[in-house]
Amino acid sequence: MAGEIKLNGTTALTESSGAVTLNNVNSATNRTNLGLGTAATSAAGDFEAFGAVSTHATVTSGIHGISAFGATLVDDADAATARTTLGLGTAATSASTDFASSSRTITAGTGLSGGGDLSTNRTINVSFSANESNVKTAINASGSAPIYACRAWINFDGTSASIGTGRANGNVSGVTDNGTGDYTVTFATAMPDVNYSFVASAGSESAITVSGIFCGLKDHTTTGYKLAGSIQLESYIINASANRTNVDQTQISLAIFR
Repeated sequence: MAGEIKLNGTTALTESSGAVTLNNVNSATNRTNLGLGTAATSAAGDFEAFGAVSTHATVTSGIHGISAFGATLVDDADAATARTTLGLGTAATSASTDFASSSRTITAGTGLSGGGDLSTNRTINVSFSANESNVKTAINASGSAPIYACRAWINFDGTSASIGTGRANGNVSGVTDNGTGDYTVTFATAMPDVNYSFVASAGSESAITVSGIFCGLKDHTTTGYKLAGSIQLESYIINASANRTNVDQTQISLAIFR
């Protein structure tokens, strides 16, 4: 009895009278007959091991054309992770209606100037006079007379061993105690000149028998007590005999206008 075995149409083995004959003694020919490709003779190391795409060195080779950054993106598990890899913020998933378009505009109101469309940064400028009606309304100043600001003020305890900046103040850096009833108030920011007006008062929180308690400029006959940067005050009493005596008072107030 004779027979044969064919691979891909080619006789690979024949049998006759119990004898088997291998017709193709060449391995390459046998691989061809078996339909095997060149990978059949490659080593396992010639192929990428199983793992994340970003860990495969050959993925970023010139053969595949994927950059190292691209490889870190390809293996992201979901869209949220991919957005993180790309460095995108929450605006990336927001609708366009969540943002103002450049066709929107900002308009300057009364007493203001500037504005315009939002295609670039815009500035609103405030410009008004000292007698601006809106300003007067805001500070409850009625009538047509102009308004002028207090440039500095303070309330302090003249009997204190450490007056400092007083109980409360505005634009005052400190008070120097020059002696009984004698104080120099220094402005944090100086006045433009010495032609300012000042209002000073003194009072005691305890009962005293005097004809009057006064607080005024140190010595109006001598220069140097009313300066652009400071003013020196005296607190004194006039007794029944019309004698003047300097005293420290617990309530001393000063306001400067210019």
